Amino acid sequence: MKRETKKNIVCIVLGLVLSGILSASTITLKDVFNYRSINEVKVSPDGTRAVFTVNAIDLESNTINSDLWLIDLGTGKHFQLTQGEKAQRAPAWSPDGKKIAFLSNIKGPNQIWVISPDGGEAELAANFGRVNIIQFRWLPQGNGFVFMAVRPQIPQAPSPQRPPSREKPPEGPIIVDKNVTHYNLRPRLKARLLKVEFGEKKPEMLIKEDCHILSFDISPDGKSVVFSSQPASGRLYEKESDLKILDLNSKTVRELITQPGSDLNPRFSNDGKKIAFIHHEGDLANRKLQIVGVDGVGLKEAAPSYDENIRNYDWSSDNHHIFFLGNRGISAIVFRIDVSTGQHEAVKALDGLHVCKSFSFSQDGRTGAAVISDAHSPEEVHLVQDAGKSKRKLTQINERFDKMAPLTEILKYKSKDSLDIEGLVLKPKDFTQGKRYPLLVIVHGGPAGVFTYSFNPGRGAYPLHVFAEQGYVVFLPNPRGSTGYGESFRSANFQDLGGKDFEDIMTGVDLLIEKGIADPDRMGLMGWSYGGFMAYWTVTHTDRFKAISAGAGLTNLISFYGTNDAEGAGIETYMGSTPWKNPQMLWDHSALQFIQNAKTPLLIQHGGNDIRVPLAQAQEFYFAAIKVGLPVKMVVYPRQGHSIREPRLSFAAMENNLDWFNKWLLGIEPSEKDK
Repeated sequence: MKRETKKNIVCIVLGLVLSGILSASTITLKDVFNYRSINEVKVSPDGTRAVFTVNAIDLESNTINSDLWLIDLGTGKHFQLTQGEKAQRAPAWSPDGKKIAFLSNIKGPNQIWVISPDGGEAELAANFGRVNIIQFRWLPQGNGFVFMAVRPQIPQAPSPQRPPSREKPPEGPIIVDKNVTHYNLRPRLKARLLKVEFGEKKPEMLIKEDCHILSFDISPDGKSVVFSSQPASGRLYEKESDLKILDLNSKTVRELITQPGSDLNPRFSNDGKKIAFIHHEGDLANRKLQIVGVDGVGLKEAAPSYDENIRNYDWSSDNHHIFFLGNRGISAIVFRIDVSTGQHEAVKALDGLHVCKSFSFSQDGRTGAAVISDAHSPEEVHLVQDAGKSKRKLTQINERFDKMAPLTEILKYKSKDSLDIEGLVLKPKDFTQGKRYPLLVIVHGGPAGVFTYSFNPGRGAYPLHVFAEQGYVVFLPNPRGSTGYGESFRSANFQDLGGKDFEDIMTGVDLLIEKGIADPDRMGLMGWSYGGFMAYWTVTHTDRFKAISAGAGLTNLISFYGTNDAEGAGIETYMGSTPWKNPQMLWDHSALQFIQNAKTPLLIQHGGNDIRVPLAQAQEFYFAAIKVGLPVKMVVYPRQGHSIREPRLSFAAMENNLDWFNKWLLGIEPSEKDK
């Protein structure tokens, strides 16, 4: 993992060549996979540089790699810091800014590596043994780390990116809940908290009690660790977790916060006097930010007026403010909380119609960096200055995609019961007002997902920009249940999946027809997960569409209960019941019940190893569809879970969707049969 000058020059030249090719041609499926995702920007303590990660997909090798890049915030010059074949992620500057630590799976499980920001070879920080590290923090003295890790017990299935494990699975009986989670025999892994200093032969176990650590932080003086934990015997989707504080000298543990719900992601203030953390009461409630003194006194909500989930937060250098990332409709922006008053406001430079993925500020708070994109501008690293009042773009990682995006507009309308609904409409580049276009509707996952105003050449199995390039209008609705519009909106489809949320989508479709944009005789709909549920629901509740594609969706809420990794939590969260309490309600919201109404040609796609929505959900509907004579095609992607991860299989999923809708909406048969 070193910076190779010759290889970099080749990459730069190749990038320039590809940029010229792309600018002169239409976007294709392969072009979608050339887009590079930028994440995890971290500014150095002195504010002069920043490190960030870049994900790159290689179709030929069927891999997804992520590497560290470094940028000089003064000049904007940036270069690739690591050259690995696996994932380099979670970068963190040492307290003195002379080293960068990060997680890498280059030699198996995730381990902590250290590299100089000036380049060179990365080195393994310590001998961690056979553990997989989930999270780490530098010791304030810069002489080691506290980290959270698990020790795998049962090998996972091999994949092109993960070779077969040499460990043998247990030969005897397996006790469910003691050794494994109850579904699919996944190992029940207990995350432990450990400490290691440079030069030590092995890490020190910090907590002896039998508990599962969820997250942690180190105090600025390095004397204590605050952590979130739950009993090790707790179930996979346990909703209860509490905060405790460990004294690193005496190894004693005391309770900090014990309250109903989950308390997660604690962070010390820079003076060490307070601790902020995320509090979640479960189900569809907001994830709130709370603050408490290190003595457990003075618990309060940090921003009571903010009506959405709070994520990715950090204290300001003076401890008077907390910055956090949050959704506001189709935007994702950075807010600042006044700790004394609880009031929040958007940071001026990071406000607006765009999506911020990651942000970071220097130790003195004067300089920051953020990863930002909008529907027409690829994501890049931006410099934030003047106490958050101004910003400017620094990188050109995705320069080849500039001016390639289809025109994206915001569609606002009222639901039938007067809720404000929002969605995005992607139009072909040659869009002509007054001409009707074939319409593709895509339903997001969740239901608490959201379509945002970000740059998205492809989302999951759906090549958005290619659809538009080929002459489709693409509609991305955010019906009730979506994130970004407040807790009550996110809960508005409770016990009503396939009800008014389906109406919200169809109301938007009708509006596009009324505006003369969509051709009512050439419409298709697709979706993954909850979007897959909605696709199955659509095929059994209307014949207005010419083709449907359902990905990883629920079809039978009764048989789904208890067979997935959520242990029934999803059904109870959104339907408020169980199969034995109210089987009729669950059956009434199952598309399988209405299979005899289905007439629209259906493509079914599902991961072969999906434990979030088991493959059996697709199989039930597929065989029922055959029985009623529905035109149906089912594609199973081997080794894949709830998402299609392997690049070649992801490419195949996109290609299958493109071919399916081209066939049924445009009358274009695929060039090769049985793709």
